[in-house]
Amino acid sequence: MKVRKSDSSQHRGRGGVPFKNTKEARLAKQLAKCGTLSEIENLLTPMQTKDMSSKELSFMLGAICRRHGEPQRALQALRHLESTGAPVRNVYSYTAVLSGLGRAGCISQAQALLASMDDVGLEADTAAHNAVLAALAKEARWQDAEALTEQMRSRGVPRDVYTYTSIVHALGRAGHWERARVLVRNMVRGRLETRPNVVTFSALMGACLACDEPAAAMATFHDMELCGVRPDAKALTHFFTACRAVDPPQGARALDIFRTQTECRDGVQPVTSTYNALIAALGSAGLCDDALAVLDEMEEADMEERSPNGITYNAALFACARAGRASDARLLCARMDAAGVRRDAVTYAELLRALARGGCLRESLQILDELEQGVREVRPNLVVYNVMLAECARSIGASSDDVDDDDLLSFVDRTVSSMESAGGDLSPDPFTRRAHLLALENANEWRRAAEVSRSTGADLDILRGVVYRGVDAARITLPLALEPLRTAANAVVASGRRARELGARELGARQQGKP
Repeated sequence: MKVRKSDSSQHRGRGGVPFKNTKEARLAKQLAKCGTLSEIENLLTPMQTKDMSSKELSFMLGAICRRHGEPQRALQALRHLESTGAPVRNVYSYTAVLSGLGRAGCISQAQALLASMDDVGLEADTAAHNAVLAALAKEARWQDAEALTEQMRSRGVPRDVYTYTSIVHALGRAGHWERARVLVRNMVRGRLETRPNVVTFSALMGACLACDEPAAAMATFHDMELCGVRPDAKALTHFFTACRAVDPPQGARALDIFRTQTECRDGVQPVTSTYNALIAALGSAGLCDDALAVLDEMEEADMEERSPNGITYNAALFACARAGRASDARLLCARMDAAGVRRDAVTYAELLRALARGGCLRESLQILDELEQGVREVRPNLVVYNVMLAECARSIGASSDDVDDDDLLSFVDRTVSSMESAGGDLSPDPFTRRAHLLALENANEWRRAAEVSRSTGADLDILRGVVYRGVDAARITLPLALEPLRTAANAVVASGRRARELGARELGARQQGKP
C-alpha cells in the first residue's frame, strides 16, 4: 500500500523551504516573474502575506531588486514586513535584498544590512557575504573585500569560488593584477578551499588587460588550459584582446585557438564580442583575408547572438586599412548599409585610412570634405582628423601622383590651424602635433618644424626627433635646434624648484606644529 506524502514535503523549494500551495502563494510566484512593481507592492500587505511562506516573500523582494531595479524599496518592504510579523526574517529574504543593494552600488547599506543579521539572530551564509563582496569588487575596494573574506574565515563561513573571484575582480579594478595572480595561483595549488573556475580565470585575464599586461593575460589563458578548465566566450574574448595587444600581435594563434575551442564537440559558443576581438587581433597581425573570412562566417550564421554590429565592421575596416585594401573597405561600408548598421566616426576614420593607404588619397580628402559640410551622417571628430593628418603627412615626399606635396602640406597646416581655433573636443593632442611635425619634416621644412615644436610646447620625444633629424640633415643650426630642448629643460627645472620650495615650507610648518 502506498503512503501519500504530506503536503509540506510535496512543495519544497531550494534549501528545503516549503512553498504554500495557496491562492496567495501562487499569485506571489506569478507576480514575482512577470508582475509590475505596483502589483508586487500591493501584495506585500499583512492581509495578503499571512498565507505566504518565507520563500515566496523572498522571491517577491528579489523581483523588486532584480526585475525592477528598486533595492531601496525592497529594503523598505523588508523592514515593514518584519514589523508586521511576516515570515521574512530569514537568510533568503536578506540575501535577495543584499544582492539588489550591491548591484545598485549601495555598499554602506548592504554592509549595514549584513551586520544587522547578527542582531536578529540570523547567521549570514556564503551567498549573503558574496553579495556584499560583489558590490565591493565593483568599486575596487579590495582591502574591504579581503577584510570581509577574513571575517568569513573567523566565523566559520565557507568561502567558495565566487568569494575569491570577487577578490580577483576587486584587485583587478584597483590595478593590483600581480596580487590577483598570486591569489589565483594559490587556488590552483590547493592552498585555498576551492579551485578556480572559468569565471576566476576570466576575471584575472580582465585584470591583466586593464593594467596593460596582455602577455600576462595570455599566460593566464595557458594556465587555465593546463588546469583542465574549459574556456567560455568571455575567456576567449579576453584572450583574443590580449593577442591583439601584444607585440607583435598574435593573430594566427588567436585563430588557431578559436578553431580548436569552437569546432570540437560541446565547444564554446562564441558571441558577437568574441568575434569582434578575433577580427581585431587578425587585423592587427596583418591577416586581412582571415579577418574578412571570420566576418563572412558571422553573416552566414544568421544568429542574433552572433550578428555583426558596428564594432565588428569597424574591426574589419581596421584590417583593410592596415593592408591598404581600399576596394574591400568600400565593400564593407556597403555591407554595413545593407545590414542596417549605422556608420560612426570610427567607421570613417578607418575608411579614410584604407583609402589613403590604398592609393586613393584624393578620394579620402573628398570624403572628409563631405563630413565637414554635413553631407554624411556624422561630423568629423579628433580621431578622424588625426587619421587624415597622419596619412597626408606620410604621403608627403612619397612620390605619389594622387595629390601634390604642396597641396598636402597646405591641407595639414590649414587643418591644424582650424582645430586650434575650434578648441574644445577638436583641440590638437600629441597625435596631432606628431602628424604636423612629420608633414613638415617630410617636406624638408626643418626650421618650421623646430619653430612649431617650440611654440606648441611639444613633449620631449617629439622635440628630440625634430632636433636629431634636423641637425643630422644639416637643415637647421644647432642653436635653433637646442632652443626648444632648452625651454623644456628649464620648465622641468622650474617645476622641481617649486616642488622643493613647497616641501620645505610644509616641513617647516610641521616642525612648528602648524596644520
